[in-house]
Amino acid sequence: MSSPRFALVIPARNATAGANPWPRVLAAVRMQTLRPRRLLLTDTESTDETAALAAAAGFEVIPVARREFDHGATRQAMVEAVAAEVDFVIFLCQDALLTAPDAFARLLACFDNPRVGAAYGRQLADRHAPLLERLAREANYPAESHLRTEADIPQLGLRTAFCSDTFSAYRLEALRTIGGLPRTPFGEDMLAAAQLLLHHYAIAYCAEAAVLHSHAHTLRQEFARGRAIGEMHRLHPWLLERFGSAEGSSGALLRRVGWALPLVAPRLLLKYLGYRYGRRKNSGATER
Repeated sequence: MSSPRFALVIPARNATAGANPWPRVLAAVRMQTLRPRRLLLTDTESTDETAALAAAAGFEVIPVARREFDHGATRQAMVEAVAAEVDFVIFLCQDALLTAPDAFARLLACFDNPRVGAAYGRQLADRHAPLLERLAREANYPAESHLRTEADIPQLGLRTAFCSDTFSAYRLEALRTIGGLPRTPFGEDMLAAAQLLLHHYAIAYCAEAAVLHSHAHTLRQEFARGRAIGEMHRLHPWLLERFGSAEGSSGALLRRVGWALPLVAPRLLLKYLGYRYGRRKNSGATER
């Protein structure tokens, strides 16, 4: 693909407190061999220098009230803001550090295949990340790239629709086909990927386009993340109906855990309990 027209969108809030220093994240963006036509930062009531540093780096800063932020709808609003000028949009999280200057180029090269509606890059855990976090990154983001289509659902189940907006790209034509990213407090990437698959698009995983990105979740945060996933599945029952159970999709991680199961079992159990709680009708608002 020659000179793809694309925009970069980063949602952020107090990014200077992230695991990867915000100035380094912005510097890695500036070093990319492909330059976005638009650089947008949605700033959700930051109280630090997030917005100022982004503006100095050439970003358009769009304020978003915390009560109005939505993982799907906020990103979709940015898609609509740039749709007349670009064919693709790249999403990047505020604490995802691009590891090479050709990361954008490699990710966008996936769209040379006209079947690809969305692509996402590899996530590498920081060397200080907890064991479960490192194992999860290895299970979800292997060293080999691959392509998934609707034909893979019988074998892969829910994993067919795995995607991560930590570092992802979408074909705008494909997004229009599914009505854009859905309004949701969690899981807009998987919901969009699932819809793209059901509309006969392919999802590309590009291991050659990588970011350094991991978290040191507390036990409470492990429970909250499991709960958020459970609530997403409860609010969007078609996802499990069409792709299969969430429990079945955990096999890759469990196989990776292996010998380390006694060490990570408490975190896995809390995440599972959070998931089951989230599936309950009266579980309350999603925690992030």
